[in-house]
Amino acid sequence: MKYFIFTLQAKVLQKEIKDIQKEEEILDIITQDGITISPYLKFTPKNLDIPEFDCNDLVEGYFADRFETVRSNVVEKDENYLFEVEFSFTFNENDPVYLKDLDLIYLADKEYKYTLQGSFTKAFEPSFLNEVDTNIEILSLEAKQERRS
Repeated sequence: MKYFIFTLQAKVLQKEIKDIQKEEEILDIITQDGITISPYLKFTPKNLDIPEFDCNDLVEGYFADRFETVRSNVVEKDENYLFEVEFSFTFNENDPVYLKDLDLIYLADKEYKYTLQGSFTKAFEPSFLNEVDTNIEILSLEAKQERRS
């Protein structure tokens, strides 16, 4: 199996957040506006020659089925909340998907290429394509690949 692991780090002023709940490893962050959001990843297609519908369908189907939140941590520091969240995608060894920096590439009849970035999504309607505009600052997103038996 091959695993693509993404580690997101973000911060926000504590006064911007009403509550934070954690179930298993998924964070539900309730903003002062009453919106419940969760840390997530955003896919941006880089293929101008492939219809947007096809690119989006691959993300919300193929990639979503292989995605999980592995670990999450919240720390209070200097009037801020610091978030560190680890996500992973799991693929069979011979699946035609590759990771290059923060780009995911899927080779099929065409080459589907996406750039990933850290984002926040509606907690109860998660989407890799639609992010929620927040006051949360994304500090970093790092990616790595691991192989396991």
